[in-house]
Amino acid sequence: VSSGELGESKAYVHGYGKREAQRLMDQAESVRDLIHHDTAFPPDSRILEVACGVGAQTVEMAQQLSDCRFVSFDKIPHSVGLAKVRVRAAGLQRVHLLTADLFEAPFKPESFDVLFVSYLLEHLPDPLAALTSLKTLLRPGGDLLVVEGDHGSCYFHPDTPEAMRAWKCLIEVQAGL
Repeated sequence: VSSGELGESKAYVHGYGKREAQRLMDQAESVRDLIHHDTAFPPDSRILEVACGVGAQTVEMAQQLSDCRFVSFDKIPHSVGLAKVRVRAAGLQRVHLLTADLFEAPFKPESFDVLFVSYLLEHLPDPLAALTSLKTLLRPGGDLLVVEGDHGSCYFHPDTPEAMRAWKCLIEVQAGL
């Protein structure tokens, strides 16, 4: 995501601290069986992961698809550094991590078999522009795998006014970025 799209790095609603890194790891682990357990692509598929953050989803997906080749990037150098540590600790050899901007990605058109985007579009003011830009990197007939939160599908029981105010506040903050 370009600086103009999200503003300064502090604009990320969840922040970039240790607590957020742990939240992302917990989130990836909690959805592993829902998202990655039956994900399959042909061996040696080139998978581009956009906005990999700290590598939480990177590790989960690369472990599941160990015969595929991954290129994962994020615009925040510190996050990419944390992702490199996690990938190395997991012993994953077929993952290349780099710092790059979504709208200025240093890749040739049609150079990937799969595009993987997780929990990014909800933070962008123009998700369609992001997907349109990314589509040029996907080979004809390639796959687009998107994992996003659906804030409108959240239900509370019991449904208290306090819970709904907190949820609406989160949605408003994210929508305002």
